Amino acid sequence: MQKRAPAVRWRRIQRRLLRHHVPLAVISILLMIGVDLLLHPYGRIAQITVASAYTALALIGATLMLGPLNILRKRPNPVSTDLRRDVGIWAALLSLAHMLVGFLTHYPGEPWRFFINGGTIPLRLDSFGRVNLIGLAAILIATLLLCLSNDWSLRKLGNAPWKMLQRLNYALIIGAFVHGLLYLHEEDRGEPYLLLTLGLFAAVVLVQAAGIWRRLTLARGSSPQHV
Repeated sequence: MQKRAPAVRWRRIQRRLLRHHVPLAVISILLMIGVDLLLHPYGRIAQITVASAYTALALIGATLMLGPLNILRKRPNPVSTDLRRDVGIWAALLSLAHMLVGFLTHYPGEPWRFFINGGTIPLRLDSFGRVNLIGLAAILIATLLLCLSNDWSLRKLGNAPWKMLQRLNYALIIGAFVHGLLYLHEEDRGEPYLLLTLGLFAAVVLVQAAGIWRRLTLARGSSPQHV
């Protein structure tokens, strides 16, 4: 059994690479191209920053929609699935890419100036500083969730504590949406940006609400037709 375990793990890794990570890489590239064509951000750095932001936001939303969609489709909805984990991994990686490229926009070579000023209060608390601090908090949550996206963390923490930490995903998406909306105001972006941001948020809320409704309906022992 011990000799078979590494082989089983390797086959699982291969399966996830082929079924999840390769498609997710293609989807991420296509989404970034689509955002670029839709919004036409100015400048190469701005193109990558905006495209990675909205792609990461869409993938974060997808991690919160997979569970409700399982419930709506009457499929098992376990504590953790490889698909939900792998989508979360790509969401976190694109979020980190968005931050790193974004550092090249306003203060190239001085990323601390997004968060820290030279006055008596170390944190930058003007409107530009607040929006970046919210984004930094979201990035820290995304990094934590990325570190938890493995079997070792699930075994060490146990199902309940691991799932409790995973629920930080709700704080992540709220922080990401607030960060995005405030940046639209800060940089005076046009209406297409606002519509895309609100559309993504609405999609997540609607699917989550449908999943909750379905779960409550099943708990009451009635079908949706009798509600």
